[in-house]
Amino acid sequence: MLKGIALGLVILGVCVGCSDQGTEKKTSTQNTLVKSTPSIPVIGSEDWLVWVEKSVGTGDGAGHGPDYGSQEWCFVVEKKLFANASGIIPCTVEWNQKVTDALLKSAH
Repeated sequence: MLKGIALGLVILGVCVGCSDQGTEKKTSTQNTLVKSTPSIPVIGSEDWLVWVEKSVGTGDGAGHGPDYGSQEWCFVVEKKLFANASGIIPCTVEWNQKVTDALLKSAH
């Protein structure tokens, strides 16, 4: 009788352990899905620079314009998005966040 109870507890423990691992995998997958939103590139990345450029447009339409991410590029984005009134130094982490917020707000 005790062997049966012990075996039952072992099986129950294994099942509980398996169900916890499944939850962790789901949580891990859910976190990955949240982090990888395709419409918002990682701020400051090359993809982000391209996204901002496509949204704002710093060139002249003939392929001429400042290099993405350069000081000149940031100042052009600052002028077009904020009319030089963002209150933040262009090309800083805080400024990148403000640019992202402004572009997301204008998209809605």
